[in-house]
Amino acid sequence: MPSDVRELRVFMASPGDLSDERDALRAVERRMNATFRERGVRVSIFGWEEVQPEAGRPQELINPLVYECEIFVGLLNMRWGSETGTHSSGFEEEFEIALARRSEGLNPAIGMFFREVAKERLDDLGPQLIAVLEFQERIRRDRLALYKFFKNADHLALEIYDFLTPYALQLVHEVGSKAPDGATMSGATPAAGEPIEMASSSEIAEPAGAEKSVNPTGRHEIDSAQRQILEAFKEFSGMFTGDGTPSEAARDRVALVGTAFTKDHGLLGTHHVNRLYKERAQLDLTMGEAREWYRTYFANVGTAKRSERTIPIWGLIDVSDIKDRFDSELGSLVQDDDDSIARGVLRFLTTNSIRPKALWDSDECEGSAGGSEVSRTDEETFEETVQRWSALFEHFPVVEVALNYLTELATVEDIPLLTAIAAEGTIDEDSRRAVTALARTMSGDFSSTDDLAPGKYQSDTAAVRGLLVDSMPALDSSQWDVLLSGTQKDVSIAAAVQLVQHDEVTDQQLKSAIELESPTVEAAVVERGARDLDWAVAKIAKLAEIDKYATAHLVCRLLAASSPPGLLDDLGAKETFTVSCWIARTIQDPSGYLEAAREVLDGEAEFLNDRVAPLLADYRSIAQHMTASAKAAACGVLADEVNAQRVGYHDLIRVADELRRDHYLSRRPASQALVKMTARLARPFPRLSDLSAFDTYQAILECETILASPFAEFVVPVWRKSSIPQLQTAAQTWELRQEETADAVLEEALYVDDGTVRMAAMDQLLARWSNEQLTDLLNRYDKQSRPYWYNIIAALDEHLYGYASSMIDAPE
Repeated sequence: MPSDVRELRVFMASPGDLSDERDALRAVERRMNATFRERGVRVSIFGWEEVQPEAGRPQELINPLVYECEIFVGLLNMRWGSETGTHSSGFEEEFEIALARRSEGLNPAIGMFFREVAKERLDDLGPQLIAVLEFQERIRRDRLALYKFFKNADHLALEIYDFLTPYALQLVHEVGSKAPDGATMSGATPAAGEPIEMASSSEIAEPAGAEKSVNPTGRHEIDSAQRQILEAFKEFSGMFTGDGTPSEAARDRVALVGTAFTKDHGLLGTHHVNRLYKERAQLDLTMGEAREWYRTYFANVGTAKRSERTIPIWGLIDVSDIKDRFDSELGSLVQDDDDSIARGVLRFLTTNSIRPKALWDSDECEGSAGGSEVSRTDEETFEETVQRWSALFEHFPVVEVALNYLTELATVEDIPLLTAIAAEGTIDEDSRRAVTALARTMSGDFSSTDDLAPGKYQSDTAAVRGLLVDSMPALDSSQWDVLLSGTQKDVSIAAAVQLVQHDEVTDQQLKSAIELESPTVEAAVVERGARDLDWAVAKIAKLAEIDKYATAHLVCRLLAASSPPGLLDDLGAKETFTVSCWIARTIQDPSGYLEAAREVLDGEAEFLNDRVAPLLADYRSIAQHMTASAKAAACGVLADEVNAQRVGYHDLIRVADELRRDHYLSRRPASQALVKMTARLARPFPRLSDLSAFDTYQAILECETILASPFAEFVVPVWRKSSIPQLQTAAQTWELRQEETADAVLEEALYVDDGTVRMAAMDQLLARWSNEQLTDLLNRYDKQSRPYWYNIIAALDEHLYGYASSMIDAPE
């Protein structure tokens, strides 16, 4: 240790209801001395405990400590304190001394830290709390000192460490000491006997089991994170003394430190983060720096889907060794005032099934309470948990990401918590109903489950929607009617199926159900018609009234399901049902109508020609509609023929020709038929000519189906030359996903402009390569002297080091 030791004297002032917090500051003192003593700086944190009782006014024995301190740290919760004879409390007298000294241009620097007060306590203000709130307003209004709020003793320790570190660093600079040559820097694992909740500056960045290096005197060395910061500041001091210009790495590190220690926290820049991450092998972080990086990462998660995320983090942090601390940090970050951060944390918690104690465990904030005037009871802690949830619902009301997280992770044992959240006075009425509905549904009472219905455009509702769909059979017809409209499609479809199968569907309900354009709903309608002929007949007529063109195919399916062949023959004799009954017969017996289907596609079907000929002059559109409907059914007959020997290449040509005719009624059935037929026909067969009909925006609707089938080999060459960006991208991604695509081609695709193509190549490499190969890729990807993309770095970081992969091998 340098012989020239400077002492940083810190006085902590507080009433008697913050004993846990005062103990936390003692632990901060030990931690800072473990960090700075070898740099010639000793931190001393003291308060009224150091004063021995003597005769006279007690406060006069404490005041000299305030006059001697360089930093004044004030802590307030709900108590103001007792009168001293000259002031309303000892705290006030101490603060006024510190303020008077500072106004004279002397020490100390002043920092005020207020514990957050539960909202229900504000409904019953006593004189002590009123005095605290008035003082708080004075600090804010008159800008007397830096002030912050904290949630618990752990949170306060982090804030105090960040507050004191710049002053300690300044003394280090003045002392000018250097670490001994050859000293090894290490992580920030707590020394033996020190409480782990008082995290050192780089604990999250280092393995929790790492040993601190020790010099021959047995004292701990400054850890690597603080040394890196000091070196960065030295480079800046060289700029002011004319000894050089700071490097980009030093500028980035100082900017990171500044963000971590500033009063008004902001997010780190994407370029800034990725430049720092590039140096990850040599980079260790303090706790404050790690927290700001966390905030930036979760803001990215909260605003971007996986393929668009650009903030890497996991390569710096091994969460498997610090899981409890990391989960605690998540419990704090989820309460961030920035909605994007809170949303990102909730998404992360939901995806990884994490239940941080701050949101679920009643022991999260319980202190030892030894010697404190106010004990932390289970009841108080439970109330704080409820308050946190209430605050979340203020940010994300009703059916949103907060309720979705509750739905995904809550168990029957959590029903009392849900009930308490719903009863919280500050929660809005709609959110109250939703949380109540969740609690009741979990207990087997489905009377209000429909109150969980999300709006059409609300995000982060997958778990809620899943619960609604699973609960649908237990609901009643009035609830099905509510859920049919005004909610997201999967819920509406499930409600429509129940209505169709179990209730007398009204005309409006039937119309809403058909407008969903869901094969599942159509199948439910057909199944109902098959077991209830009278119902089918009534609905066939009603469907024709609703929209005889849009519902034509469903009418045919209903006819096929509910009408025996003889009845169809009788109905088919009527001009109105000629085509519909023919289609119904093809559904009942597709193999028996194989040759008739070919005649329809070739334009040689007499029944069809005779039916449309009289309409061509005056009702051409109706004639075209009938023809297209019949040809669409004919394509289906050829596609559904299970005997491949009965369907050949010429049938494929027939269907392709119908597709090129490009009628809106037959376009999709023809496209689907080509997909099915190419999967069944024996190879090889000649390539199909002129598939320009697939080079349309309508083809986007069938894109996934086509690319998942053998027909893709015919369409991809067309899409590769398309002027439609979505089809070009679809062709490129399909080619990258082929087994024969070389690894070198995939790696090259990581640099293209199209983000979807990049991620397709990335996903292929993630599936093909070992972690060792992927690590090599991460290390070289941004060092190729060419433009590169942050989403690739973030994806590799997540795959190699992310939370899920870290937990696989985490010790129990």
